[in-house]
Amino acid sequence: MAIKKLLDLMTNPNIVGDIENTEGGDQELMFIGRRVKEGYGADWDSMAEWRDDVETGMELIKPSKGPRDEPWEGAANFKTPILMEARLKYGDRASQELLKGDDLVKATVVGKDPDDVKADRIERIQTVMNWQLTVQNESWVEEQDKLLYDLSCQGSIFKKTFFNSSVGHNESEVITYPNFAINQSTKTLSSAPRFTHRIFLTPNQIQEKILSGVWRDVEIELGAKVSEEGGREEAIDDKFTEFYEQQTFLDLDGDDYEEPYVVTVHASSGTVMRIRAQYGLDDITVMDDDGLATTADSLIQKNQEGAPIFDENEDILLSDDSESLTVVKIKRDNSITEYGFITDPSGNFLKVGYFHILGSYAAGINTTTNQLLDSGTLANLQGGWLAKGFRKRLGNMKVQPGAWIATDISAQQLQTGVRPFDFKEPSPTLLNLNQNMNAEAQRLSATTDLSAALGPNTPATTALSMLLEQQEAKGAINLRVYRAMGREFAIWFKLNSKFMDPELYGELVDDPEADPVADFNAQDMGIAPSANPENSSKIQRIQQSRAELDVMPQVDATGGNSQAIVKDYLKSIGSESLDEIYPELTPEQAEAQAQEQARLKARQEELEFLPIKAQADVGEAEKAKAQAALIREDTNREKALSDIRLTEAKVIETNASAFLKTEQGETEATKNAGAIVDAELKLEQNERERDLAALDREKLNEPRPS
Repeated sequence: MAIKKLLDLMTNPNIVGDIENTEGGDQELMFIGRRVKEGYGADWDSMAEWRDDVETGMELIKPSKGPRDEPWEGAANFKTPILMEARLKYGDRASQELLKGDDLVKATVVGKDPDDVKADRIERIQTVMNWQLTVQNESWVEEQDKLLYDLSCQGSIFKKTFFNSSVGHNESEVITYPNFAINQSTKTLSSAPRFTHRIFLTPNQIQEKILSGVWRDVEIELGAKVSEEGGREEAIDDKFTEFYEQQTFLDLDGDDYEEPYVVTVHASSGTVMRIRAQYGLDDITVMDDDGLATTADSLIQKNQEGAPIFDENEDILLSDDSESLTVVKIKRDNSITEYGFITDPSGNFLKVGYFHILGSYAAGINTTTNQLLDSGTLANLQGGWLAKGFRKRLGNMKVQPGAWIATDISAQQLQTGVRPFDFKEPSPTLLNLNQNMNAEAQRLSATTDLSAALGPNTPATTALSMLLEQQEAKGAINLRVYRAMGREFAIWFKLNSKFMDPELYGELVDDPEADPVADFNAQDMGIAPSANPENSSKIQRIQQSRAELDVMPQVDATGGNSQAIVKDYLKSIGSESLDEIYPELTPEQAEAQAQEQARLKARQEELEFLPIKAQADVGEAEKAKAQAALIREDTNREKALSDIRLTEAKVIETNASAFLKTEQGETEATKNAGAIVDAELKLEQNERERDLAALDREKLNEPRPS
């Protein structure tokens, strides 16, 4: 397989023209178109069982309109809301957790980042991608929100992410049933032999693609026609024409190895409109004579800035030995992301949703409920036979409650001439079956009403545990959706590295020198949703935040940032005053706040020993009181001096007692402040005590016993 040939195919926006100009090109295009249609039909047929469940579920979830005509006109037409309830409850929770806020994307560093260079890239990448998803693509969040609701019912939904040259930016298109076909024997999406997307275009849209050179200029019949290959029955619609856009494998270079391409075919006639390569140079793996593998991208001759070098024919220059290398693998540059709900237990590729899991339950609940309603109606309305010769007029007769109807026959004839139908009351067994199916369906959909299980005095921890257990399955599903969103964001990331406008990128990140090609480098940067898939309810977030609040003292003691814990708690309870509670600080204010926190921490460490010192001070106060009493008992002492010493001793005692009370009753902040004041007073009091003792020794001729 020649690298040059692959490069020519890869850079051609529509390979159909080259095939058409070769000998036998028309027959080859007809063969490709027929192969695309046959492949679509085979994949569509493999989905038959999955499709039947989806179709049945769509009918079951629709609200009922008016009574039924069977088994008689006016029969009950009840439809259980269990499917709609399950859809709403999952969609509401998933949307709140996975699409919360405007920060949908987060980037992570791969490897070390000692100079914070990658951290700056992370900030730029997150700014641009979040802007793309929420501002540039206004409908992305709304479509993703709808996808989460539909996913719970259908089980599998796909998204196609691509660079739309007509609008100049990336887009993601949601592909729901019945607008896709994939073979159920497929193991992974990347290894699927085909994936077909059914698209419907107006005549103007078709003409735009032809005039722009994207599509082949060939006459086709407009309007959506019935397709026998797909087994579908669709009415003709002149406003839209159906096409198959199929990701498949074709051997266009004649080396018996099929490369990945995207082929667009007119669904009705099989006319090929476009073929484009679905691989890049980094998707081609080559091997040299020594058995060393590398990518074709490494074969391109580049300048000092890393840009490809072109020859006089504007062809990319390859290394001299490129033609001697062997192509061993070509990987598909996938643009499709699968969102799955629950893995099919039978091992099929497509995932299952509530339509598949609860469809039979919903049908059974509908049947038994309608039978109970009809049975009750018949038992209440009654009816019966009239004997031959019964002289009351025949036909329908309406009787008002409390009314008495006069007849022309005797009581005996009335008793023997009228026989009511033997209608039974609604069956208790059927009612129990109906209730059991309801309970089982609610259990499977995790929509059980906990109010029946929780009494008025149920402890909060018990209620929370039951809620968390009920939501455990939803958390696992959210994790699968989280990973799918990560794969979609990775495609956005790769498209940005190829098509991001450098000027627009510089404006968005406020840095004209920023290089999108260098920033969007997947080798040292990871991309993922910013949501936490493990938290599937607000109660769980509040509980987690409360657990963080419990360890705030340990966080402070180990030098952590406890302010982040408080902010997280305020966010979890839905506080809208974070900006007022924690206003943005200037660098000077932030530095002053850090210094104050450090000072308080140092003071707190000093005050850890104050309670012990305060107890010792109490003993000193008692000693001072005893000394003062001895001085008062001695005669001929200066009363003023003894009064001063007594007063000072009481001050010491009062301060120590106040400190102990403060230690027991006040908050931590008040304790610290009170302890600081008491410590300072104690230091001053000790100095006074030393001065008094010195003065006492001078006036006393002999030492006093202690």
